[in-house]
Amino acid sequence: MHPKKLGGPDELLEDFISLVTTFAGRLYGMRSAEARRRLLTETGQCAAGGER
Repeated sequence: MHPKKLGGPDELLEDFISLVTTFAGRLYGMRSAEARRRLLTETGQCAAGGER
C-alpha cells in the first residue's frame, strides 16, 4: 500500500474508499453484463434463457 503507516481516521477512510470502489465495480460490471446479454437477445444473436 503506502510507504507510511496510516492510523485512526485516515486508515478507516482508506478502507471505506476501497470497499465503495469494489462494490461499485461489481455493480457496474453486473449491470454491463446484463445489458450486453439483453442486447444480444433482442437482436437474435444469443439464445434466450440466459445461456452464456
